[in-house]
This record gives sequence, C-alpha cells and structure tokens, in this order.
Amino acid sequence: MTPDSTTPAASDGWAPKPADTVTPHEQSLLVMRHLSDEQVRAYLGSSGLPVETSREQAALHFAEHRVTALQEAAAFREKAAKQTKRRSRKKQTYAVAPPELPAAAQAELTSAKEVGQAAGRLWQRLSTWSAIVGLVIGWGFLISGAVGVIPGLQVLFFVSAVCLALSPLLMFVVAPICYARGQRASRAALFEWAVHRPGQLERGLPGLHKRVDEDATSGSSFCLGLISMAVGGFCAVMGLVMIPISLLDQQATSWQVTGVLLGIGAVFLLSPRLVTRWGQWVRRRNDEIDEAVSWVYAAATPTSLYPR
Repeated sequence: MTPDSTTPAASDGWAPKPADTVTPHEQSLLVMRHLSDEQVRAYLGSSGLPVETSREQAALHFAEHRVTALQEAAAFREKAAKQTKRRSRKKQTYAVAPPELPAAAQAELTSAKEVGQAAGRLWQRLSTWSAIVGLVIGWGFLISGAVGVIPGLQVLFFVSAVCLALSPLLMFVVAPICYARGQRASRAALFEWAVHRPGQLERGLPGLHKRVDEDATSGSSFCLGLISMAVGGFCAVMGLVMIPISLLDQQATSWQVTGVLLGIGAVFLLSPRLVTRWGQWVRRRNDEIDEAVSWVYAAATPTSLYPR
C-alpha cells in the first residue's frame, strides 16, 4: 500500500493529511523505535496486545489502526465538504468555519491541552522571565553607560559592559533554550499520555509542536556560530603568523604551537558547518516522526485550541 492510498485529498484548506514521505509501515517502525521500553509496554497493554509482542509486530498493529483512523478522518472531511458545497449552492456568502469536531476528538484535544500545558509550564515561565530580565538588563546597559560619563562614576562603564554581555545571553540563549526545553517536556508528556490511551497513538498527538528546537534556538545558534567563527579565525590567523616565525626559529616548540593554533582554528571554523549538518539530519528524522504521529484532525482544528 502506498502512502497516497491513505492520504485524503486536500480540500478546503484543512483536510487531514498523514505523512507522505515514508510508507505507513516505515512510519510505524519510527514511532516504535522512538518509544522507550516502558512506553512500548504501556502501548501493548492499552492496545490489548500480549506483553511479549515485539516492536516489529507492534508496528504492524500501529500501521493498521493508523490507516483506519485516517480513513475515519477522511470521512469526516468529506461530510464537511458536502455541507460546504450545499451552503455554496444556496449562495450563502458568510465565512464557513471548520466543522465541529466529533465529541471523542474534542475530548482528547482538551485532555492533551491540559497534559501539554502542565508538563511545560515551569520551563515556559522561566523562558518568559529570562526574556524580561534580559530586557531590563539591556536598559541597565544604556542607563549605566549614559551615567558613567559623569566624573567619578566611571565604574559604571564596567557595569554597562557586564549588562551588555548578560542581556543578549538571557534574551537570545537562555530564554530560547528554556522555551525549547518546555516544548520538549510537553512533547514527551504527550507521548506518555498517548501510549496509555487505547487507540490514541494511532489517532496522533493533538497539539504536537513541530520543529521546536529549530524555532526556539535560532538566536543562540547564530550567537554561537559567530563566536566559533571569531575564535577560529583568530587562531587560524595566529597560526599563519607563526609559520614564518617557526621557519626562522627552527625550534620544535614553535612548530607545535603553530600546529595547535591551526588545528584549533580549523575545528572552530568547521564546527558550525558540522553542527548544521547534524541538525538537518535530526530535524529530518524528527519531521518523519512528527508526521507519523500527527493528529488526524489537526488540520481541521483552529490553532487557538492548541496548547501553547
């Protein structure tokens, strides 16, 4: 069975759509490998499968029931599409909102919202307060720098320099990291919540946040990349300067220092590229898992109902 055979045709801009990059069986294997041993045992128990069932057999069960859930979502979409067409034939020009979800889907959306918010609440507050404190310290940099020009208060220039270092650190590194940590906690809680509910993993995780790390840590990645390029460039330049000195000195120690400087420079200059490649591979793998456990009614749900 191809992925397209289980993918409802997009219509009206909100049709439920499963992963179309891998086959359903490959999706199910990704999900089972992502789960811990305890979560797999919980999934087997909620699905009525024997405890000795292997991950491969559990993956087959997941794929079969995933397709069924997608078909139910497709039927829901088609019914809503027919209602929209009837309204169109009656020339009703008002905007048509997404149809009301089935009672079971609405209940699991509410439950997932509570679970996700409870798991990530502490980290979200830390992220918010880190950004606020960083903003206040940024104002401290401006005020202390302006007051420091007064004779006898030059010590405030040192305070201004400290504020200049702390403000971007809190706003662009600490706050995004706390935000990403909170979203990862919510994500882990949703997986734990789903494996204990019969059929929930197959229907997907309501309110699943995608590409959390990419969105939340872009500022810190940029800052760390600049630091790596600066340190690497400095070490590389110093190593190149040491080459003629080593040729004239003809001492082993000089060549050792030159080699160390060039090596450190190469590592720091190449590290942003290597980290980027690794991040792309991780994001691609996470995207496949996200698609495999995307909620079948996600596209039909107003984004305001999703946990933040």
